Amino acid sequence: MLEPQRWALYIDGSSNSEGSGAGLLLEDPHGDAYLYALRFDFPASNNETEYEAVIVLGEYEAREESMQRYLSKLHQLAAYFESFEIQGIPRSQNRRADALSRLASTSFSTLNKTVLVEVLAEPGYVEDKVYPVASGDTWMTPLVKFLGQDILPDDKTEARGVQRKAARYALHNGCLYKRSYLGLWLRCVTPKEGERILQEIHEGLCGAHVGYRMLVKKTLLLGYFWPTLRQDAQLLLLCCLSYQHHAPEHHQSTNLMVPITLPRVIISDNGKQFADNPLKAWCENLGIKQHFTSVGHPQSNGQVKNSNRTLLHGFKTRLHQLESSWVDELPSVLWSYRTTSRSATQETPFALTYGSKAVVPAEFITPSSRMATFTAEVNDEKRKIDLDLTEEKKDASAARIALYKNILANYYNVRVRHL
Repeated sequence: MLEPQRWALYIDGSSNSEGSGAGLLLEDPHGDAYLYALRFDFPASNNETEYEAVIVLGEYEAREESMQRYLSKLHQLAAYFESFEIQGIPRSQNRRADALSRLASTSFSTLNKTVLVEVLAEPGYVEDKVYPVASGDTWMTPLVKFLGQDILPDDKTEARGVQRKAARYALHNGCLYKRSYLGLWLRCVTPKEGERILQEIHEGLCGAHVGYRMLVKKTLLLGYFWPTLRQDAQLLLLCCLSYQHHAPEHHQSTNLMVPITLPRVIISDNGKQFADNPLKAWCENLGIKQHFTSVGHPQSNGQVKNSNRTLLHGFKTRLHQLESSWVDELPSVLWSYRTTSRSATQETPFALTYGSKAVVPAEFITPSSRMATFTAEVNDEKRKIDLDLTEEKKDASAARIALYKNILANYYNVRVRHL
């Protein structure tokens, strides 16, 4: 078993009328030395200078507040070392570090170019502070007060409105939920929180640059609600350059009366009279595209083509004005497709495979109702039950697909004129 190799760090500090600094000399197990000089842009005494170079833990009692902060910092840094030892040595045995500290406290111009120099603007124990932000009244405040404390607004009209709305709301563990017509309990959030949720659903890891109706639907299915959901979704898409660039084009003219022009696309079967000249040459001369139906299995071909078209659209929107390659965006596009409900099945591809819906990153911004009740102990058991019930969900989806096809067939058959 190899013995651990030890590094030696020699430190000394200096403080005078021109400033304060510290010198560090690090020796590796092979004897190579690395020089480092620190200059402090804050007032420090000789003792604090040495503490700033290395936070000393010994048989000393930290009485001053600054020393207590250094001691607290030491406990944090000690976790990164397997072992360490701090020894005090005479200055006569620490001359090189002492010389570096004196030079750092006076002028940088005399330091050798091989010496690394850093200027500290503040002591090492200073850390970023997080202050609590007190939120004011929101659209949920009247409902929360009424459901939790039976307090109504002073205005009678507003009070009647709160009483009428409260029938579809419930308060659970301090969070307000709304009962959806989809059968879900929706976590009520502020418009600011809703904006972050929409951003994650639209552009995040599992994001899909879909229309505002689908964006609103995905938000509701994830279990979130706020009064301006549809308006905020429309505004987000209006400001999304990638979505606007790749949005479907409107080919309908703005004028009521327009001249009849050449068709853009002609769709036909694979008959020779359509695929060969003279029709082929005629279409090429006029700039008309020819599309042919599949001769193999039209149903499967159409399904694969539709999936590929959806994935291709996802690539275009995510790669717009980005330098990343399509390989880097492939996981996000695939997860977007897997977590988006299909119109025909009313289920996501992920749910049809594993029996339950995937948790998307948006649900971690503000915990949804299912995340708020998540318990790791029973989660595995629930997922196994979902897998056992997957076949039933697939059968139900197959019935919905058949119904969906009948609805489409009836829609197009209405427009057929029999001669």
